[in-house]
Order: sequence, then C-alpha cells, then structure tokens
Amino acid sequence: MMQISHDDTLSFKIAHPKVIEVTFRKKRPEEQFDPEWLMTIHLGPVSSMDEVKETGDAIKDDILDMLSLTLKSKINEVIMVGSILAPRSGQGGVVDAVLPFSWKIDAHGRTETWRLRDNNIREIQHGLLKIPGVKHRYLIRLFRLAINADDPVIQFLFLYLILYQMYENQDKVDEAILKIAPNTLSGAKPTKKGAQAKSLSKKSSAETIFTRLRNEISHGRGVDPEVTKKEIITHLDEFRTIVHTALKSIV
Repeated sequence: MMQISHDDTLSFKIAHPKVIEVTFRKKRPEEQFDPEWLMTIHLGPVSSMDEVKETGDAIKDDILDMLSLTLKSKINEVIMVGSILAPRSGQGGVVDAVLPFSWKIDAHGRTETWRLRDNNIREIQHGLLKIPGVKHRYLIRLFRLAINADDPVIQFLFLYLILYQMYENQDKVDEAILKIAPNTLSGAKPTKKGAQAKSLSKKSSAETIFTRLRNEISHGRGVDPEVTKKEIITHLDEFRTIVHTALKSIV
C-alpha cells in the first residue's frame, strides 16, 4: 500500500451554489509517508453556523466519493476539525465560512509514496465539476465503501454488487468483464447440480472467475471457503481495476 503525496495546496472549483472552492493539502507535508490530508470547503456568504454545518455535511461525502473513484484510493477516518467564520464588513450577520475535514488516504497496490501528477489533478477537477448533478451517485458511494473495506471478501462482494447493479444479471456482468479484460480466466458454467467447472476458456458465454467466486460465497458449491478466500485475495487487484474501469465509463 502506498501513500498519495503532493507538496502544494490543491484548489478546485465545484458546481455547488454555496461553495466557492475546495482545497486539499497534506496535513504534515514534511512527513513523506504520513497519510493524513486536510480538505477545506470554502463557502460563500452564509447566515448561521447551522447553515455552514448543513452545507458541509451535504457535500463532503459527495466530494470524497468522487475523489476516491478518481484516484481509485481508500479514504477513511473522516473527521471535522473545525470551522472559521469571517464576517463581511457592513453586511450584518452575513459571513464567509471555512469548513475543514481531515482524513487518511491510501492508494492500493503500491509500495511507496505516489505523487499526484498533472493528469491526476485534471481528473479530480473534472470529477468535482460534476457535483451535484453526477449520475449513479449510489454506485460511486458503493465503490468508496468497497475499497475502504479491510476484509478482502467484503470488498470483493461490494465490487461485484456494483457490476450487478450496472448490468442486472450475471451473464451481462461476465460479458462486461470480458469486454474490459478479455484475458480474464473463465470456465464452462457449472451443471445444474452445481459441479465446479475445471476447464478454462475465453468465450463470452463462459462464467468468469469473478462470477464463480461470487457464487461460491453466495451458494456454497461445495468449495472450501478458505480456498475461495485465497483466490479472491489473489485476483482482487485485477477485479478492482475492472470495476473501476466499468464505473468510470458511465460517470
């Protein structure tokens, strides 16, 4: 696992009537492997602290969900660390507000610090500009929940659920998987008695390894759960990439 890093504060516009910008910065930039970041939501004129908290609560998870999807990264331990109100001269109770949140962010499948590149920053900006009118918000939330899960089986099942919600049945899920990753291991579908197929193929009508593993968990199929879990761990990075690609294509 690797930490995401960037030396400077990142500032992004967001399509929300009450938000001026959202900024991100490393909480301790001098600590290369420290995972904590500070997200600050800069609001325009607001009339009360209640409005500040209401707006921040309404938008923070959408921002973090989109960030998690864009960077294919784990975001956890989100904590509100305070707020600042800056009264505007001559405007009575109207104030500008800053609402900071702190979280830890990791990127899967890497072993050292990964510095954000210009293309990553452009992707983040592109994603944030889709809020709040983004389509498939529920699936984006599921993706964040999936990659936040420490248990590989839970993560795998969340990821498979995303594909099932997108394509509605297992045959279409397998077709989509093979379209994205044609070399995915697949086998003949089991007999009605539930016998596990041994032969491998790349035919679109085949059952992919991911659907087989999902069904071994859901329906048993007489397979040792520990064997299934080991296979899931072996292929989880590959599956995460496939689901990420599928979801990005519709967002």
